[in-house]
Amino acid sequence: MKSLLAFELSPDPCTIALAREDGQSFQRSFQGERGRALIHEMHALLEEAGVAREQICGIVVGIGPGSYTGLRIGCTAARSLSFGLGVPCAGVSSFRAAIAATHQGLTHVVLDAYRGEVYHGTGQVEQGDVRMLQEARVCQLEEIQNLDKAERVLCDARLMQALADYSPQLYQPKAEHLLQLALQSGAHYDGQGFDHLDEAEPLYLRAAAFRPETRK
Repeated sequence: MKSLLAFELSPDPCTIALAREDGQSFQRSFQGERGRALIHEMHALLEEAGVAREQICGIVVGIGPGSYTGLRIGCTAARSLSFGLGVPCAGVSSFRAAIAATHQGLTHVVLDAYRGEVYHGTGQVEQGDVRMLQEARVCQLEEIQNLDKAERVLCDARLMQALADYSPQLYQPKAEHLLQLALQSGAHYDGQGFDHLDEAEPLYLRAAAFRPETRK
């Protein structure tokens, strides 16, 4: 049965999901070493869904913003599986996936980007579609501390205390919502329509903090 596979490795726990052309979907969450655990969880998910690897027709991966390690492993795994299976792969914003899970209303996403900065994005869910009002960006935490307290805020555990005045909810993008957004954006169970999606490349919003050492 033709199916699409997705995984989201930027948060903890990670998730992996599969959607079959008959409309049924399956998802598993896991923790631990991402690269090693992903293969085990993928095999377990396929067995649970009754789908053979050869029936995977496309792969979707969360591209962040988020954990550098998680994004790198996720995108590398997506491209490797894509090449090995001869199927297309594409990326979907992890912010959009987290906002889609709220089902309605306006949502701010705020993640700790270290160095006194945060990743921030804002989206609105309308009739099941996610419309980004502010694409993901890097800014100072102080820039977003005047949000409307009536608006929903999702953040990671490290920012819960700093944003306590907004009664934040935990940021948890999931693979099942990546699939939902991919299908809404034109992807098909047979692997067609992936050209309408983003590349399976990590969404890095600033230059790396480490540079090669210059030899004298």
